[in-house]
Amino acid sequence: MAWEAPIAHLIKRTPFASTFGDACLDAGGGYSLKLRFWYHIQFPEQIVRHTLKHLPDGKSADFVSINVLEFVIVIINYCAALVAVLTENVTEDPYPVLLNVVDNTSAHSWTMHTCKGSFIAKLLAKFISYLMIGSRMGINSNWISTTDNYIADEISRLKKSLAGSSSQHYSFDYSTLPQKYP
Repeated sequence: MAWEAPIAHLIKRTPFASTFGDACLDAGGGYSLKLRFWYHIQFPEQIVRHTLKHLPDGKSADFVSINVLEFVIVIINYCAALVAVLTENVTEDPYPVLLNVVDNTSAHSWTMHTCKGSFIAKLLAKFISYLMIGSRMGINSNWISTTDNYIADEISRLKKSLAGSSSQHYSFDYSTLPQKYP
């Protein structure tokens, strides 16, 4: 496999589609209107145990920051968009560029320039680099304020269902999203 990138990914170009994402300490989610996808993912308990939710001082060697969780969502957005490019007729561009919109400055920076500090983020940067090797789709990033990222914010957070309010079962009525955000 060649270790090269198309010049189309190295110059500033108009993205063919945008993805939005957000994470909290126990889950994350994202969506793209043009690519017609959205998702919610509950992070595994063994990850959540290493977040500020359980390690309030953040000093553990195994600490997983919210920045890392936000970067995971960037990678999932890239994967979802890549599946759309490979399976649907979403663009005529032979080397499309995706615009990933995030409300986390570290995830935004790591998408464009990689990470210099966090060991976990460096591993995730390697992972997305390996995904992009040989891929015809590139990625750019744009920062959005948390208040403007309200749809992804809502997707990323679970609500306790009324029926399961006495249990630890969480759910969200995703069918309300198209009505709430047409």
